Parts: sequence; structure tokens; C-alpha cells
Amino acid sequence: MKSVWKIVFILVLIIAWRNVDAQEHVQIIKGNIYDAGSRVPLPGATVIVAATDPVIGAISDANGDFRMENVPLGRHEIIVDFIGYERYVLSELVVGSGKEIVLEIPLIEKYTNLKTVEIKSGGTFDESINPMAVSGTQQISMEQASRIAGSGDDPSRLVSSFAGVSNSGLASNGIVVRGNAPKGLLWLLEGVEIFNPNHFADLQTFGGGGLTALSSQMIARSEFMTGAFPANYYNALSGVFDMRLRSGNPDVREHAFSIGTNGIDFSSEGPFVKGKKPTYLFNYRYSTLTVLEPILPPEAGKINYQDFSVKMVFPTEKAGVFSIWIFSLRDSQQRDYESDTTAWETITDAENFKSAAFSFSGGISHRKQLNSKTYLSTVAAFSVNDLSLVEDRYFTNDSLMPQSDYSIRNQRYMLNSFVNTKFSVRHLNRTGISIMVSQTDLNIQGNVNGSFMSLSSFTGSAMQVSAFSSSRFRLAENSTLIAGVNGLYNELNKEFIVEPRLSFRQEFGGIHAISLAAGLHSRQEPLTMYYYKNSDGLHPNLKLPLTKAAHVVLSYNRILNENLVFSAGLYYQYLFNVPVHRSFSMINAEQVWLLDDTLNSSGQGRNYGLELSLERKLAKGWYFMLNSAVFRSEYYAEDEIWHHSAYDRKFTINALGGKEWSCGKGRQNLFSINGRLSWSGGMYFTPPDIDESLTAGMLIDDETRIYAEQAPDMAVLSMSVNYRKNKKNHSSIWTLQVINLLSAAEFMGYEYDELNNKVSVRKDAFFMPSLAYKIEF
Repeated sequence: MKSVWKIVFILVLIIAWRNVDAQEHVQIIKGNIYDAGSRVPLPGATVIVAATDPVIGAISDANGDFRMENVPLGRHEIIVDFIGYERYVLSELVVGSGKEIVLEIPLIEKYTNLKTVEIKSGGTFDESINPMAVSGTQQISMEQASRIAGSGDDPSRLVSSFAGVSNSGLASNGIVVRGNAPKGLLWLLEGVEIFNPNHFADLQTFGGGGLTALSSQMIARSEFMTGAFPANYYNALSGVFDMRLRSGNPDVREHAFSIGTNGIDFSSEGPFVKGKKPTYLFNYRYSTLTVLEPILPPEAGKINYQDFSVKMVFPTEKAGVFSIWIFSLRDSQQRDYESDTTAWETITDAENFKSAAFSFSGGISHRKQLNSKTYLSTVAAFSVNDLSLVEDRYFTNDSLMPQSDYSIRNQRYMLNSFVNTKFSVRHLNRTGISIMVSQTDLNIQGNVNGSFMSLSSFTGSAMQVSAFSSSRFRLAENSTLIAGVNGLYNELNKEFIVEPRLSFRQEFGGIHAISLAAGLHSRQEPLTMYYYKNSDGLHPNLKLPLTKAAHVVLSYNRILNENLVFSAGLYYQYLFNVPVHRSFSMINAEQVWLLDDTLNSSGQGRNYGLELSLERKLAKGWYFMLNSAVFRSEYYAEDEIWHHSAYDRKFTINALGGKEWSCGKGRQNLFSINGRLSWSGGMYFTPPDIDESLTAGMLIDDETRIYAEQAPDMAVLSMSVNYRKNKKNHSSIWTLQVINLLSAAEFMGYEYDELNNKVSVRKDAFFMPSLAYKIEF
């Protein structure tokens, strides 16, 4: 711990050093402006950098492109106006000397041009990236993930600061939305579903991992949704994380390199050939946590990971825009047994553990403008995920006895296509189809009474076909209705599901907004559950219907001033057709690829609660967010009793904020300090039967107290310090982030200690500091 604080002290000395470069540097902001409904370029739109004197601005050309030079460095607000369209405001934009700013700006056509409404900059409701969503959405940027405390450059941890969202544990970034398990979240990249995009994914919690494998250099502004999703989304129960990759700078080559306690990271972008339209953007990251080994728990062992992402864009004159994208990761974790048997404290000291993971997603995307009102978007993709776990145990006769060997391989082939048509300012329609073929291959071996044998082995596949149509209607200037339907066919059980979706939003006086959204949703459980093979060689779960949920969400938003927004939301979610067995429910399943039960679909669940939020956007150097959620999450299984679900924390509270200063000569550098305090109820669990556990020599649950005990409340303090120093043609960024600054110990459940024949409570004081230096040039 002392060494960590030495690092902190050194960092403070570095960022206190004054910038002696007297030259005032500037940068370029450029981009493209288009109609949000049809994607047709908008020539003649005006773009200005707010609060500049003299005003810095530009006018978009015939292709909708604009370019502003000599923009002062620092944080700016961009305002875009065009006759007949609503004003667009982009706030919190950081302009540094290392990279040009490239923007894509969609403008929304006004319902009527009979009158002009002047809205003060910043005092507007945020529009969703997806035009078919009017509530329950949050836009995120990777700049926020690097700045906001507790995020650690990880969008999964960033969204846990939103009302009603939490992580499944301090060491995991699994996203729990309104009491739903992380496995209910839909991950999208470039419009198609991908496997859990985290390093060390699914090891502790299915749907969670250690940290994101998508670098901040790659992710464009994305969107997170928490319920009652639009009709174009399927195979989701709890939430949708819709992520996009940036395109490379079309004019100049730019690079970034970072080094820190988590490893090294390098990215590059630009045109393949200067003066030509095709561009590239790639990022490679390699990490070994050897530097942090002294503060990691002993059972963590040796941890290494690496990831690689690339996006290449090929615009054409007549055939549209093609892009090729790839995302991949590789992980390894190894813990060796303690050779000195006298130093053993628990049986874990006698065990070898090794895990390895590989994941790849890649695809070809195409967008073609068919006419001035319609465009076609298509993505064909392939995704694969491999995971293996091997455990051996050391015995006093100097031998290693195999204990378990798990391996699983999942694959997906996907094709998504939709047609987007803007019939008029009052009617926008999006209609499309998705096909996904999934395959799984599982092999489990284990030690049974001293014999190492195969416990389960099977291969399975399934196909899902989804077709949807969704229309957005502007009923009046401040009234929006979105109606859609998703039809889903599941080849595994020959099930056809019709899922209606409906949402409505009404604004009052430009400062109040009420929205109501409802819909039916379903999700296929992991294939390992359906293809479980019993002792007779049969698959008893194969024909189970998909798990389903009905969502209803009522929201209210109030603009208090140009930077301050209050939000409140009520929600109810009813789950049905949930696979269950006795008191077990898939609602609580964590490592579902180890499932070995015959299930039925009589299970139910319910999640309901109230969420409140007060958020001040970053303006005049400071920001804050206060939010809370009071909720219940329960499930009903074969025992016909309503139990607490594992994620029924009952409440979550977040208080976060930060202060940013412009400093250095010309006030071109940025220094910020950020903090976050999260307080939540503990997760529910089934306590062990101590006497039976000691007699059996293994942990035995108390079947009379299913999810009857709650872990202690948990308060976690995190902080981050950021310093951006701009010099000619490059920027240097120093970042210190610490998750769980006070090393609060998290309750991890009970464990049986074979060595000492006792049952004990396990706690983990997860503490993760990260110090990094990055240069952009």
C-alpha cells in the first residue's frame, strides 16, 4: 500500500509542474452534418465554437462537411444551427493539440417551420442516438470513462454510476440493471450482437469480467438502455449496450501511445493514402499485472491479457460506404501451488489453477443511400469465444492430481439488415431482419473419488430469425409516439414470438417531459443450458421456451437550468417462462455453463422500483451527479415461494462529481480531480448448513433458507486525477485512477476449508489503482 501512495505523491509533483511553453497552440475541428432521419448531407448549416471571441465558426459545404481551424485548446461547446432544424449542442468536448477533432452531427428536422423557437444553449433534452428511443437511454463517451471516478476507462463500470445500475461485485464489471443478472444484457458492436467483450469474461459471473477489452481509442459515442427497448433490439431482458467504433481521421495520420501499471497501449489512424478517402483505425494493448501483484489477492496468481481492434472504412461514389472491423482478445491467468506444505493456510495453497480465453468478432458493414429519404444498412459478422479452466491439486507424495478440466467454445454467424425511410418530418420508419446461428461445444472432466473422468460433453446449435418494423410519429411539435413490433422465430424449440413495443413522450414548455414505454422482450439462455445431457444421454431442456419479460417504464425529466436536469422514473418488470428446478432459477444463475439440472419453464420474476437523479453537466469547470434507486427483485420457482433474487440489493446511492481547471500558459492545459461514493445494499445468498458441511466435507446449502440472508451494506470511495498538457503537435495525459480507495472489504460468501475442516466467511478488499501516461501525436 505504501508503494501505491508513493506513486500518488510522484504524480502530484508532476502535475504541479508549470507549463513553460509560452506559445499558444490551436487545433482543427471538422466533421459532417446530415439529416438524422434520412442521413442526407445538409449544406449550409452553421457551426460555431461557443464563447469564443472573435467567434470561430464554419458553414457546411455541399456534402455536409465543415472545417474550423485555429480553435483554442481546452474544453468547448459546439452549437449547430440550420434553417428548419432543431439546434444541436455538443458539450464537454475536449480539444487537445495531439489530435484533430472529427465529428458526425445528426440534425433533427423541426415539426413546423411556422415559428422559430430560441432555446438557450445547453438547456435542451438530450436526443437518443437511436431515433426509435425516447426514454431509458444514456449516451456515454470514453472521455467520461477516463474522467469519472470509479470507471477506470471501462464503460461497464461507467454505467454503474447511473440510477438503477450497479456492478455484480467490486472485482467484476458485470452490469446489473434493475435487479437483473448481468447475463440478461445485450452487447452490440457495430449493430450486431457480440459475446461478452470483457477480459476474463464469465469466470466469476456470466455476463461480467475484469475490464473491457475495447480501448478508449476505438469507441465512439455510444448508448446504454435500461428497459422497454425499441423494436429493432431483440434477445435482451435487462439492458442494451449499443457500442460503435470510431472511423479514422480522413486527412492526417495520428497516433497515441500509453504506458502504465496495466501495461502498454498503441493506436494509429488516418488515410491509407493521403488524399484518398479510405481510412483505418487500430489499437493494440498488452498488459501484465505483475506491477500490481503485491496488492492483488494471492489467489489471483499471474495475470496477462492483450486485445486488438481495427476498423477500416472504404467510401465509394455509387456503391455506398463499406467498412471492415475486427475485435479480439486473449487472456491467461495462472496460480501455482505453494511448495512449502508448512505454509499452507487453506486447501487453495495446494492447488494449481490455469485459465485461458480467446474471443474474436469481425464483420463487414455496408450503408447505401437509396434516395433522398431512404438508406439501407447491412452487417454480416462472425464471432467466436473460447474458454478453458484447468485445476490440479498437490499431494504430499510430490504428485499433482488433476481435479477439473473445463473447456467451452461458442460461435455465432450473424446477418443484420434494415431499411430506414423518412417519409416526412412526422413519420420515420425503420424495418429490418436479423439472422443469428449459434453453436456451442462443451467438455467437462473432473475427479470423482480419485478417478479423473468425463462428466459432460456435447455439441449443439440454434438459429434465431428476427424481423421488426418500427415507426416514429411526431403527433405534434412536442408529442412523439413510437410504435413497433418484433417477430422472433427460435429454431431450437420451434417457438414464434410476437413482441409489441410502444413508447410515448410529451414535452411541456421546453422544460418538462413525461414518457411512458412498454414492451414484451425475450432472451435465449446460454446454449449449454438447453443442451445439458442427462445420464440417459438425452437433452431434457432442449424444448424449453425462451425466457420472457414485460417492461413498463414511466419517466419524468425537468430542466432546472441550462446545465442542471432532474429525472425520476418508475418501472415494473414481470419475467415468465423462466427455467427453474426446485428452488433454483436461471434468474440467479452465475456460471451457467456448469449447469447440470433438468429444468422446466414455470419460473417467474418481478423487478420494480423508483429511481431519482439530479445531474449537472460539466460547465464552468465542475459537474456532479446524485442518484438513488429503491427497488425489489424477486423470483418464484418450483417450491412456489417468492424469494429475494441474488441481486435484490434494495437500494443504491451514487454521489459523484469533479472539478476541472484550465492551467498553464494560455490556460491550454486541463487538470481535474474527481470523486465518487457508491453505497448499496448487499446481495442476497443462501447460507450454508454448517453441521452438514462439516460432516460432508464440502459446502452444503441450507435448503430451508433459500436466499434468506443479505450481505452487509457496502460503501465504496473511488477517485481519479487527470492532467492534460498540450504542446505543439502533441498532448501528454497523466491519469491516476483508484477504485475502492479505502480498501473496503466486500462479503464474498462462505467457503469450506478442507485443510482445517471448517466453514469460514470470505471477504475481499479489492483495491485497484491505475497510473498511466499517454501521448497523442
